[in-house]
Amino acid sequence: MAAPRTQTTNAGPGAWKNVLLVVLSALLLAALAFLYLKTEAIDLREKNEILALLRELKEIDSRWDVDVLRARSELAPPSLAPLDRAQIAAQALDRLARAAQETDSRALDQGLGELRKAFAQKAKLVEAFGRESAAARRALQAGLGMTSEAAAWAHEARRTGAGRKERTALAETAAKELDASLLRYHHLPDDAQRRAVDAAAADFVAAAGVLPAVLGNVGGKMGVELQKLYQHRPVEEGLYGKLAFLTAGPRVDALTGALNLEVEQTLAEKERFRVYLVYYA
Repeated sequence: MAAPRTQTTNAGPGAWKNVLLVVLSALLLAALAFLYLKTEAIDLREKNEILALLRELKEIDSRWDVDVLRARSELAPPSLAPLDRAQIAAQALDRLARAAQETDSRALDQGLGELRKAFAQKAKLVEAFGRESAAARRALQAGLGMTSEAAAWAHEARRTGAGRKERTALAETAAKELDASLLRYHHLPDDAQRRAVDAAAADFVAAAGVLPAVLGNVGGKMGVELQKLYQHRPVEEGLYGKLAFLTAGPRVDALTGALNLEVEQTLAEKERFRVYLVYYA
């Protein structure tokens, strides 16, 4: 009796064709899915939050500039303590750093460190400027107060004949000249103006002998206040010059522009893939 033959099944060309069709269909569907994912709308909430924080930092920088200009232009020290904008800026930068961890932005990753450094530098200089400015204004007001009081007494004494008219007239003139010299030095604290103040102060001290004892040692007190003014006013002016060249505000503008450019490029890329998807489909 003959042994049964084993029947073998060989895949024919039709089977391989079906396999290739399945693989090709899978590749086509995968490409379609890829193009579809590339065209999905982006979530702008995170970008808008970052831009809002940058606008807040820009406002802080602008208000710092206004504070500095106001302090430099006024003759009296501020009556109220300035707002701690450095703390507000630090909080905004911390929120910006947290937002950077949750979003994919090369511009933010590259610019955040320099932005934080620029704001820290400006906060330090603004604080130092405020101290020097307040000290210079206190010395200025003390000096102006003494010259005004001396001039008022000399004028009244000359009017009522309470003293020798020549001496009281000289005292009044010296007080007014020193008053004007102090204001000129305040607006331009250079060596020439300082020499003018010293000369006016010498005349004032020489004429102060006619002033009554109730005004005190105006010559000695004036010398103390002048030294304070000479110490703080030039430093204040130097800090003002440094603040004019800081880059906190420009860095905010540059980073804002880079983020907007990133969004525009992303939207343009998605629009391009929408065209690809239409033609592909």
